[in-house]
Amino acid sequence: MAIDFMIMPLSRYLSGDFVTPTMAFAWQQGLPYSLFGPDGRRDIPKDMPFGGADAPTSRARFVPMILDDLKKSYESLIEEANTRVARPSFLGFLKRKTAGVTHIAASVFLPITFDVPFDMPVVFERVAGSAHVALRELEAGGWSDSTSSARDTLLDALRDAVRLRLPMIVDV
Repeated sequence: MAIDFMIMPLSRYLSGDFVTPTMAFAWQQGLPYSLFGPDGRRDIPKDMPFGGADAPTSRARFVPMILDDLKKSYESLIEEANTRVARPSFLGFLKRKTAGVTHIAASVFLPITFDVPFDMPVVFERVAGSAHVALRELEAGGWSDSTSSARDTLLDALRDAVRLRLPMIVDV
């Protein structure tokens, strides 16, 4: 019995287009790799992907679905980020955009902290935001469920950009 931890594109996971470390290890030892489940024993031949021989081909049908879901989620995230408001002003009826929320809508994230996103008309016209500020805004919570796919993906990418101190481009 083994538990494999792997990082891979969602399309590979859904289609079974992968070989686990335990599968590879078993085959290197000259052992069969078998799964036991409600339908009984299933043997996976050497060098066969987890999802079967057609897994690499069937992977292609998952890519558009995943991209469409992520695109809709990303559009929801940007729309929500642009419409978020802070607490009422001291007068109690004026509202203003939360400072920094617009960093989430940037298409280039720089690994430094600054207050206001700015236009970068170099090579491609893009808006630059701070990876640090965008990360704080996303981690603040209160986001709708429709943004979850894009939010989680962007959170992971921004965390990496901040940790590695690298710029990041969002290309949708």
